[in-house]
Amino acid sequence: MKRADVVAMLEGYRTFDAIERTHRMVALHILKTVPDVFLRECNEPGHVTGSAMVCNLEGTMVLLNQHGMGGFMNFGGHADGDEDVFGVAKRELWEESGITDALCSGELFDIDVNSMPEHIRKGEVVPAHIHADFTWLFRVPDDVAWVVSEESLDIRWFTLEEAMKTPMGKADKDAQMGRFYAKIAAGVR
Repeated sequence: MKRADVVAMLEGYRTFDAIERTHRMVALHILKTVPDVFLRECNEPGHVTGSAMVCNLEGTMVLLNQHGMGGFMNFGGHADGDEDVFGVAKRELWEESGITDALCSGELFDIDVNSMPEHIRKGEVVPAHIHADFTWLFRVPDDVAWVVSEESLDIRWFTLEEAMKTPMGKADKDAQMGRFYAKIAAGVR
């Protein structure tokens, strides 16, 4: 997948609600206008991330990752120059959980644009920026084996109801996670 494929995928993507429509427009704009948008170092206005949301085969439970940065959320990370954002999502799922055999339709599940505050990374100040986050839904059996990576504190199954009551504490990420749960509950696969 190349940048042109990502743009085409977004142009044909059917959004879930008005908020996601706005995220789609912003993501399309930066893909079309920011040359280095796939690089982590691109902080004007931000860069692309690829993510995996994981549910069980029935769509009644979600497997969430507790990153070192806070609460439980989906798996994902920076594209780091890779324009194949679906490949980034699969890589991040594997790196953060060891899961390699999850089922996925290959259809984009969600597009979100969320803000990252200024922070320190490896002794350097990283300015405030945005993440254009592309997410795919991966399905696994209830008894799937996983490992907690060095990037994580815990991985755990939640029912959709439990997950909805487990906020990250960051408004835009909580909104994204809530949309994931609503889509799964509605049968979006």
